[in-house]
Amino acid sequence: MDPTAPSITFFDKDTGKGRATYIGSLQPVRLFPPTVGIWFTNQSDEVFKKLKENYEEEPYPSQTRMEELAVEFGAPDWTKIENFYKNMQLKHQETFQ
Repeated sequence: MDPTAPSITFFDKDTGKGRATYIGSLQPVRLFPPTVGIWFTNQSDEVFKKLKENYEEEPYPSQTRMEELAVEFGAPDWTKIENFYKNMQLKHQETFQ
């Protein structure tokens, strides 16, 4: 669910319950929509592109490498980079379902 996407809410007259249907996004298509609390989703497109390039080169980096990437990208700590890698791995797995 993209909170910035325009939506239409349909109501059932009998029950009074509504169902929201999202009809598009006001933002360009992104692999991960900006989400509060998830560091990498709130970074610029340039930073995300570099993170993705690093992921494509080495999808399972060591903790030492993630610490280096955290310093390089200005992340608060290496766990933010680890979170990015885990999310990318899950996105990859979704393509097989």
